[in-house]
Amino acid sequence: MFPAMLQNFALRSIDSVHIVYLFHLIEFVDLSDNIPMALSVHPNLRKSAEYKLNRMTQIIKKLTSRYQPWRTDKYVSEFNQNKIGIFNQR
Repeated sequence: MFPAMLQNFALRSIDSVHIVYLFHLIEFVDLSDNIPMALSVHPNLRKSAEYKLNRMTQIIKKLTSRYQPWRTDKYVSEFNQNKIGIFNQR
């Protein structure tokens, strides 16, 4: 997870009709979740899951104030049918 200031800047700077925002599974756990020690070097594991979930909630609120969320399978289906895409604006 990037620092809040960088995330806020990135979210304000998005100038696109469609965006893809992915969460990684590592963002939903912390060291209290019996993670293998080999993964304990991952910087996101040092932050509590509660902290990360709060940050993700803020990100989702900011994104949904400007964009309509779509399930990936629905987006891909419409994209493949050429209903949406880079040159097709909704």
